[in-house]
Amino acid sequence: MARQGDHRAAVATLHQALRRTPGNLKVLYAAVQAILRQLDELGWEAPLGDQAGTLIDRIRRLDAGSAALEALLTQYSGTQRKYGISTTA
Repeated sequence: MARQGDHRAAVATLHQALRRTPGNLKVLYAAVQAILRQLDELGWEAPLGDQAGTLIDRIRRLDAGSAALEALLTQYSGTQRKYGISTTA
């Protein structure tokens, strides 16, 4: 769906998959990537941005040393900067 440009449908489908398999790393990574693509292309939505952060935290607990996690963090920070969202708390 995301490849066809329907980012919202891709995110919704992955949310459903996460409800069924909340600890599945492949689904977690795919969900965050889909959310970040939607935010990057369609604009920042605070609830969705917060959800991406929450999912990234879940990945960090499950797969802390992953290079893929570092790539997601970089992408997340870049998207925040793009829309002027503060990355410091």
